Amino acid sequence: MSKDNVSKKMRVLLLGTVRPAHKVLKAMGHDIVLFIKLSAALEADVKFGYQGVFCFADNATEDDFLEHAVLLHQHTPFDAVCTYNDDLQLHALKISQALALPFPVSEQTIKQVHNKHLTRALLAEHNIDKTAYHVAEGLSTVEDFVATHGFPVIIKPLAATGSLDVKKIYDQQALDCALEHLTYPFLLEEFLVGEEFSVEAISEDGLPYIVAVTKKYKHPDSFVELGHMVPAPISETQQAQIHQFVSKIIEVVGIQNGPSHTEIILTEQGPRFIETHTRLGGDRIFELVKQATEIDLLTLTIQQSLGQKIASQLPASVTPVRSAAIAFLAPSFTGQFKVEKVENTASLKNDDAVTHFVIMKTEGDIVSHLSSSFERSAFCIVTAKQGEDAYVKAKDTINSLKYLYSAVPQPTDT
Repeated sequence: MSKDNVSKKMRVLLLGTVRPAHKVLKAMGHDIVLFIKLSAALEADVKFGYQGVFCFADNATEDDFLEHAVLLHQHTPFDAVCTYNDDLQLHALKISQALALPFPVSEQTIKQVHNKHLTRALLAEHNIDKTAYHVAEGLSTVEDFVATHGFPVIIKPLAATGSLDVKKIYDQQALDCALEHLTYPFLLEEFLVGEEFSVEAISEDGLPYIVAVTKKYKHPDSFVELGHMVPAPISETQQAQIHQFVSKIIEVVGIQNGPSHTEIILTEQGPRFIETHTRLGGDRIFELVKQATEIDLLTLTIQQSLGQKIASQLPASVTPVRSAAIAFLAPSFTGQFKVEKVENTASLKNDDAVTHFVIMKTEGDIVSHLSSSFERSAFCIVTAKQGEDAYVKAKDTINSLKYLYSAVPQPTDT
């Protein structure tokens, strides 16, 4: 598809919930038909201005999505099929193939990246990353892995998004407790010591462009992300190591076109792999990249998903002009509580250093202990001239919010 073709108004079938991308598509003037799972739909979706909104049951299959897409296409053809959620990429790919429309990521790449075991096996085969791992099929395989590598160990599902259900197991007691709630198979990994980063890139025709390295701030036990900062405070030597390492990963897993978000640990022996995704980083990392580098990865990703070439818009090298950080407010308690009131919001809204401020848990919402990113309560994005000042400011600012809670009565046995 040529650049001239994508400059015209297009009819776009859009799957998923990355709503900042929806706003960009709408601002470009395109007609959008939204396919979304019912549990993710919002009342605001009805008023957004989509040409149509189709809600699917959470257990809807790829074939369910395909059947509806084909019928709509027969009535009024689509010009593009897009999704910016990795868990819907196979759905979108299947629709694209049926409608004879392009899609930036191949089926093989989607499957290799989504299955964490397949990714690790591929990187080990190409001698890129030698982190010890094993697919646990039963108790004996868990015991063998722990006997060989010791505690702590990492347990994670074979396929999941972000930090969902990732656990750090410190000792035998914690392992025994975790195994009571786990379903085989799952992935066991060696615990890596070092700071964690993510690498934001976009590829075109097989060539990856590393745009930013992001510093991650995570809860030490749940691995839920509490903040991010761009650019990461690393040396030029470390940056070169990371760029080279991640470029190899992108090539080996087969990402030819589109964004990627690769998570790594920088150990004393160099960068080691955690996981990669065929999408933009979550938690508004694309906004941090835009603020820090003035490169709009979100818009570039959307343009590319519509068939436009984007390499000419990328500089030969990236020099950050400022630092940008996001910090989340997260509960530090156990149990469940109901939000009664949120105070001190005005000071954040009036702070010139705060570019974005979002309340995620509001009056009436139930908040639980921090087991996933969905339990975070609010976030803000802050910019600074350089260094870690942005994250320090963002963290202090979001912590100035005051949440008032009431206890949620727990059911009692009768």
